[in-house]
Amino acid sequence: MTTRTVAGLSPTKLRPLAALLGVLLAAMLLAPASLQPAEAAEDPVPKIVAAQRVSTPTVAVGATVKIAFTLAQRAQRVEFRYTDESHVTEHRVIWSGTPAAGPLTATASAAVAADTYFNGTHTLQSVIITYGQRMLTYNRGSTYEEVLPVAWETLDFTVSNPANVLVPNDNITLPALGIRKEAGYSYPAFDVNHGTWSAPPSSYTYEWFRDGVFKSSGSNWFDVSGKYAGTGSGLTLKLTALAAGHLPETVETKPFYLAAAADPVIAGYPGVRGSVKAVFDPSTIKGLPAGAKPTVSYQWLLNIADPIPSATGASYSPKPSDAGKKLGVTAVVSYDGSVVGLFRSADVMVKHQSLLRDFDGDAKPDVITRKPNGTLTLFRGDIYGQFKSATKDIGWGWAGFTALMSPGDFDGDGAMDVMARDKSGQLWLYRGNGSGGWRGSSVIGTGWAGFSEIIPASDFNGDGTSDVLARDPQGRLFLYPGNGRGGWLTPTQVGQGWQSFNKVFTPGDFSGDGVSDFLARGTDGKLSAYYPNGKGGWLSSRTLTGNYSSSIYLGGLGGFNHSDRYNYFFSVSDQGVFTTEALGSDWNSYYRQTSQAGTGWGYLTAVF
Repeated sequence: MTTRTVAGLSPTKLRPLAALLGVLLAAMLLAPASLQPAEAAEDPVPKIVAAQRVSTPTVAVGATVKIAFTLAQRAQRVEFRYTDESHVTEHRVIWSGTPAAGPLTATASAAVAADTYFNGTHTLQSVIITYGQRMLTYNRGSTYEEVLPVAWETLDFTVSNPANVLVPNDNITLPALGIRKEAGYSYPAFDVNHGTWSAPPSSYTYEWFRDGVFKSSGSNWFDVSGKYAGTGSGLTLKLTALAAGHLPETVETKPFYLAAAADPVIAGYPGVRGSVKAVFDPSTIKGLPAGAKPTVSYQWLLNIADPIPSATGASYSPKPSDAGKKLGVTAVVSYDGSVVGLFRSADVMVKHQSLLRDFDGDAKPDVITRKPNGTLTLFRGDIYGQFKSATKDIGWGWAGFTALMSPGDFDGDGAMDVMARDKSGQLWLYRGNGSGGWRGSSVIGTGWAGFSEIIPASDFNGDGTSDVLARDPQGRLFLYPGNGRGGWLTPTQVGQGWQSFNKVFTPGDFSGDGVSDFLARGTDGKLSAYYPNGKGGWLSSRTLTGNYSSSIYLGGLGGFNHSDRYNYFFSVSDQGVFTTEALGSDWNSYYRQTSQAGTGWGYLTAVF
């Protein structure tokens, strides 16, 4: 066997050394562990056993404040913390050292400087004792921490420094209570307006009263739960403003009343470029003092919580970017300079731009038909893209008209109207009353017999009123702009070569730009989409998929189902089947999403 040795040591010399190391190792294993402990707090804790101000009650500039104290155990630092009469500026009377273990008796001190100590009483607020890595705290007025063994006021002192005095902090505008216009303008977030002061306060103290009875203090938040709404119970706040170098100033707010009222409702057509109005009844406001004259403003919101900039009037006209979003309005009630109530409507979905199709005022698109005997019948749409079971006859004696169509709201009263051309070429306007009936008729044009098609055009020129397109046998397309009052502006030619189409209509906007688009059926049965520019002209066109040669009636439906994501058009086949189709809201999308809504429509002489 070969043995390797450490250079300079033979195996014989290594054996005693190994034995010695073994003995030492065994001793280490058998001996109790001896670890150096981290510095630990001594027990008991250094509570204050005694404390006494040993300086004079009134201390002049240049003198020293002294507090003698005894602790139950040693500590490294003791601070007596005072505030002057501003309750902001703090001064510390300090002792520090490294005494031996056991009870400690020492004196904390601080020199009174002319430029930092104000004239007046200095009140002890807390005592902080540092020992090891721990702290022991005494707070004036606290019942949850250590209790000082002497009366706190016996340790207070007064500074005599007439050259450096606290000055008043004048209140310029009173504080006020109210409701912040946030949280979707629906759930009250109560607010304190602290008013304005000659010197900006660094903090405040609060005392809350309801009907003159003290309720709570110390918090800048107040609880006005819904049970107080409309009761006439008034909340007031005594607010004390604190600022360095200034005396505290206490003022009281005017009473705050939480109002109750009926929520507003949204009236009108909630479609792009349509008009909606907040209907709110101020007479339902309750809970304000007798003779109060509250004011009402509004805030329109999208998707529940997003305020629409500058949309603060009672009326609002949805923009193209609003389409497909939820629209709501909050009535903001203010009284005596404060918001005292927020009242939120139910939301409605903003429809893409389309003709007004709601004849009975339930905010759902409708369809009108004519029977061979001249009876007009109203088919009322529901929220699911179907018709309600009950129909309603709304007119008789209409068999003599050669063309029937609805231009939407043509006279500006917010109700769906109907146009009818008689055999002599007179064009009649039948004004809807917004609830499924009529409020009169009049002739609004003559010489219309020469047109092969009269086409409701929504707002073709972008002036906010309903227009009409008329096509002559030569294929020329004319725009007849409505004046918004049931009459016309000057017509212009806006197209030619349209004789190859046998039906032109608008379902509404399906390109997403907020302008109603058009569909035109060619003699081959195919539909072409035409996109207006919203200013009385055209942008582009394209051919869509599908064939509608068998359709005897085609027309626009607007937002026919509850989603309002798409605009729809209808088709009545030669077999009498009424189907609807959705059109996408993006420029390149076309959806063949069809739904059958009725049968037996083939005998009718008009569907619009």
